[in-house]
Amino acid sequence: MTKKLNDKIIVITGGSGLIGQAIVKSLIADGAFVVNLDIDASRDVNEQVDFIECDICNHESSKSAIN
Repeated sequence: MTKKLNDKIIVITGGSGLIGQAIVKSLIADGAFVVNLDIDASRDVNEQVDFIECDICNHESSKSAIN
């Protein structure tokens, strides 16, 4: 059975929070590779999730995360 998000890269903000973690798990279950932009570096290490420290309320931090 093919997962509907196979070969897709999903960028999410706030993936380290409680709701964000649930969303990340759901995306992974559907086959996605997730990029989590968050200020909270505490997260589960998973080969399907890449973490980039970022404060989306700060323009320079957001710009740096994307570049």
